[in-house]
Amino acid sequence: MFKCIAETIIKSYRQETLAERGKRMMPGALYGAIATTVYVFVSSIINVIFFPDLHLGVDWIRLLTQ
Repeated sequence: MFKCIAETIIKSYRQETLAERGKRMMPGALYGAIATTVYVFVSSIINVIFFPDLHLGVDWIRLLTQ
């Protein structure tokens, strides 16, 4: 079972060069960073927006370090 998985991984690495793969890796990393940033901002700020009568606050230092 593990041998079959290892052979499949090795085969996928040999199908294209690192330069060809890099063309897809950079946009993927950029989209991931953008999605993560949006997620962190929304998860930190959404309760303050939807529950304005509660005494909630945004911990900006924690938010910016995430």
